[in-house]
Amino acid sequence: MGIYVNPGNVLFRRALNSEVYIDKTALIDITNSRIDTSDCFTCVSRPRRFGKSMAADMLVAYYSKGCDSDSLFAGKEIEKRRSFKSYLNQFNVIRLDVQRFFVLKIASGHFYFQNAGGRYKGTSVRIRKLLRNQ
Repeated sequence: MGIYVNPGNVLFRRALNSEVYIDKTALIDITNSRIDTSDCFTCVSRPRRFGKSMAADMLVAYYSKGCDSDSLFAGKEIEKRRSFKSYLNQFNVIRLDVQRFFVLKIASGHFYFQNAGGRYKGTSVRIRKLLRNQ
């Protein structure tokens, strides 16, 4: 299943080592400004392939107590901001990837709806009924 609590900075480190990386760490400063306010809940909603997972990996690396990420943010935009050291690796972080919980697969002419609790086989009509009842 994976590590959900304080998963560390490995995924963000991998993104930094990639050939193409665009610095989006200024998002951290915006998130920091919302801590302990009525605007503290943030929803990241973007079209497919627009870097939502990378942004989540970056936020986990920055906030998670489970790692030391100071060197990962050296030279990045967030390092120039006043709030940089205030929240770096200060929180217990829970990271959930919804796509890992619910997967719809098609194999041998059948639909398979798989979640953390098991696997269901059936037609698309039956799958829709299962989804409505969950």
